[in-house]
Amino acid sequence: MKTALIIYWSKTGNTEKVANAIKHGLEEASIHVTIKKPEEAEVLDYFDYDLVCVGCPSYSWHPPEPIDKFSKEKICSISTK
Repeated sequence: MKTALIIYWSKTGNTEKVANAIKHGLEEASIHVTIKKPEEAEVLDYFDYDLVCVGCPSYSWHPPEPIDKFSKEKICSISTK
């Protein structure tokens, strides 16, 4: 079975609604979906998934600080392997 991981950060709940809608659509396509917030996804191995989605709002074309920090830490940890 195909697997997907959705990581999202939402301040007002709108991005969370979108993440759940994507989850629902993927599940309808018979894909097993794991949905997490950044602080819950720090120890996951992204290579265990067929699809990884990251969602967040945009502030002046930049991600919010929690996603920016999470992305930089994760990229650094992957690039040192």
